[in-house]
Amino acid sequence: MLEILIAGIVLGVTLAFMVGPVFLLLIDIALNKSARKALVFDAGVISADILFVILIWFGADFIKIQEHAIWVYGIGGLLIAAFGVYNVISANRKKKNPALAKAAEQKDTSYEVYYIKGFAMNFLNMGVLAYWLTTSLVMKATVNDDSTLLLIYFTATILAYLLTDIAKIAFAKKLKEKLTPAILLKIEQTVGVILIGFGVLMIARGYLNEMGYSINEFLNVG
Repeated sequence: MLEILIAGIVLGVTLAFMVGPVFLLLIDIALNKSARKALVFDAGVISADILFVILIWFGADFIKIQEHAIWVYGIGGLLIAAFGVYNVISANRKKKNPALAKAAEQKDTSYEVYYIKGFAMNFLNMGVLAYWLTTSLVMKATVNDDSTLLLIYFTATILAYLLTDIAKIAFAKKLKEKLTPAILLKIEQTVGVILIGFGVLMIARGYLNEMGYSINEFLNVG
């Protein structure tokens, strides 16, 4: 049981530090908005992970990844790219008019928007679903489908993931106090550009997957 608990904690911390759209946007929100909004965004992300676990637990057979992959990749990629475009435009506007930066920080944006943003970004990420499926199948085989051990494993993973994200948000909040407004805008803009890149890659991956290729094969890597 201890080994399963440790494995869950290790996976949760690993997931929290995997650099991707969620990781970048979480830090960006913590730096340029507020720690509270970052926590709400993270709650949406965690909710999507919990939903994945529940769906896989009660039967992953109905999750037809290959049949609908191109649509999920496409929608997810467009969503991530849209968030990136928004970041870039927002940063450019603030750069041209510094007063907008102050107004944007004080703007009382609905927390529900951040929750939905976190949930949608994670739920529409095929990579996340594939990761949970692979991990779950391996763990089910390891514990001989023992429900108690699986519950311990998934609970430890989610809690470790959540606590690590809270630590990242706390760190970003401390870091924000030492950064100038110009640097914060540069971070927001850079995150936006990277998100656009992630979105384009996700869409490309969907099309390549539909044609029976992978990005690595397409680029002759590996």
